[in-house]
Amino acid sequence: MCIHNNTASSNPQKCYECFNEIFNEMTYTQIINHYRKFKKSKKFDADKVFAETVKFYMDKKGYTKDQANDIARKVVEQRTK
Repeated sequence: MCIHNNTASSNPQKCYECFNEIFNEMTYTQIINHYRKFKKSKKFDADKVFAETVKFYMDKKGYTKDQANDIARKVVEQRTK
């Protein structure tokens, strides 16, 4: 039962306040585990990972486009094994 809107709900996540209370009581490890489950449920998008990796290495690390492409290709190959 939800204590905030007095409804007999078996799923406390239907009430935003209940969800916040549950989330605030979770440990860091529990939050990370939930994030990992959510992340695994998404389909791997190789093109997006490739583009983001190239952009990161060119913008943040100062690599050339060819160097960044080589690194991104290796990252995608590792993730698709």
